[in-house]
Amino acid sequence: MTLAISACGGKPQPAASAPDAAVASQADNNSRESLRNRRSTAIARVACDATFENILQQEIDVFEYRTDFKYPVLPYYISEAQCIDSLMSGIVDVAVISRPLSAYETQRLTDRGRKPHTTEIAIDGIAIIVNQDNPLELLTTEQLADILSGKYLSWKDLGADKLGDIRVIFDNPRSSTSRSLKEKLLGDSLSFGSSVGAVSDSLDSRRVFEMVAKNPNAIGVIGVSWVTRDLNSVDMTVAQRNDYSDSYEVEPDLNFREEIKVLKIGKTAEDAVRPWQAYLFDGSYPLWRSIYMVNTGGNGTGAHSFYVFVTSWIGQKLMQETGILPKVIHTQVVQLK
Repeated sequence: MTLAISACGGKPQPAASAPDAAVASQADNNSRESLRNRRSTAIARVACDATFENILQQEIDVFEYRTDFKYPVLPYYISEAQCIDSLMSGIVDVAVISRPLSAYETQRLTDRGRKPHTTEIAIDGIAIIVNQDNPLELLTTEQLADILSGKYLSWKDLGADKLGDIRVIFDNPRSSTSRSLKEKLLGDSLSFGSSVGAVSDSLDSRRVFEMVAKNPNAIGVIGVSWVTRDLNSVDMTVAQRNDYSDSYEVEPDLNFREEIKVLKIGKTAEDAVRPWQAYLFDGSYPLWRSIYMVNTGGNGTGAHSFYVFVTSWIGQKLMQETGILPKVIHTQVVQLK
């Protein structure tokens, strides 16, 4: 190469000295590390309780669209316990769960320089669903507790003479849905009875819905976002959903899906209601739980940007369209004649 350059009239360049080469190599490494860090902080890694997949995915779609994919969101739909473990180990920066972190968990994250910021983002209704051939329209909380504990094993015990043995279906025996319902209705003194089972270990609420729709003897426990159908947004593109959520129009059509029946629940038959947003708002529906978002990402990261979006006016309005009750409520007054 030196000969070729000399023949063309050029001068050969001296080789870099060892110190200069080391400096250049270190500069390259620093540049690569800086790029690596920028990419790492741009990606928002989020662990979400699988029960809330319907809710979070809609938030992700609109957030990425609005930011032109500057901060891509990488979601993991897993169990609540796995969400917390992933947050504690640093695999994710954000967790969407149905309980706040304990003082111990908060301190552990703080000690590692990852101070968590926790916000209640919504109220979820736990819907009790049955097959359309089930004649029942409501259950009291006492009757539901007796079903879960195994006191009632047959639908005949509840007046449904044409049906057989009760089969209670959860998404997963370790899911937050089953934990929440047990805490509310059975407490520490009672356990689930023999009629209670889970679809699988897949944490897929779709399977709960499908099995109840096909089995007249089934009763399912599922988050309310899986049984509502918002006719205004179900067929929207992401761009249309973005425009709708950015407007001041609040007209969600949150009828329940026709393939199943959503039961009324109440302390007594007289005060039993279905999990409409209005009844979550005033506390009439007894089977509810909070949804929390925990963020450990610093300012300027993708995690923080996504956290800000979900807790913003637009992010909260998107939640309202799924059937749950957002923390920031967009009310609509309807005059009845």
